[in-house]
Amino acid sequence: SDNPQVGFVGDPNGVWGYLPPYSYGVHASPIAKLLNDYGLFAQAHSGFSWPDLQNEIAAGRPVIVWVIGEMWPGKPTLYKAQDGENVQFANFEHTMIITGYNQKKVEAIDAFSGQAKRYPVEKFLKSWQVLGNMAVTAQIWDPGQLVNHVYLSSILVSAQSTSVSSVSGHDLPDILAFPGMPLHIRLVQETPRQDRLAPQ
Repeated sequence: SDNPQVGFVGDPNGVWGYLPPYSYGVHASPIAKLLNDYGLFAQAHSGFSWPDLQNEIAAGRPVIVWVIGEMWPGKPTLYKAQDGENVQFANFEHTMIITGYNQKKVEAIDAFSGQAKRYPVEKFLKSWQVLGNMAVTAQIWDPGQLVNHVYLSSILVSAQSTSVSSVSGHDLPDILAFPGMPLHIRLVQETPRQDRLAPQ
């Protein structure tokens, strides 16, 4: 599919920074579906507010957010997928996991490297709004329902009648940790990001 609302678009190990139909990534809905398949109660959001995100973090629940690159600014592009859906895209679509905040900064785990870093709140909010404040929230209702403490070399996402697509490290967290439950989702290793940038 060329629709990231349905599944991964392109090659997970392809050049980073392109738009569909070339290697791009995946949006929130397929990720929420995948996490639900592994025993979490996950929800995809569009237009998620900064206060809503703060409430999730205050409750001890990290939030996956869609930003541009390393919290860069960006410009959305409207694209009509082959299934007829109009979807917003942006070059260098990326995910991070917000794990903390204060009045000036947010703490985020980079979904590609697994490294934690702090960014100015204003810089984060500007980057997050490019793709419409997209996010995935998740809770564990019953730890016994989790499919193992999942260690995967790769994760497959399938949506209805579409073909199965691989999901890779720059679109899902390398480590997704929830307080009180050592859940780790390890994803396929990729070449360093600086070697995978789309040409300017």
